[in-house]
Amino acid sequence: MKTDKIKVHFTDNDLIAPTNPIEVNLIGAGGTGSKVLTALVEMNYSLNELGHAGIAVRLWDDDIVTDANLGRQRFAECEVGLYKSVA
Repeated sequence: MKTDKIKVHFTDNDLIAPTNPIEVNLIGAGGTGSKVLTALVEMNYSLNELGHAGIAVRLWDDDIVTDANLGRQRFAECEVGLYKSVA
């Protein structure tokens, strides 16, 4: 005998109707980290437009932006020499 299971999805109410932003710690703003940060910015914008509290990102990276980072990562020429976490 085959019985179908009812599909149920549980989500904490703090994620559905948050009163505070979801906190994210992002370690590294290099090749992958810079793209993850861009995606978090896009998600934050969408959440804010839907009336949610959004996302609060804390970025950790003590590396400095160099010319080699400009083509592969989300940095501008004027940010060369700055810490990636600041830029």
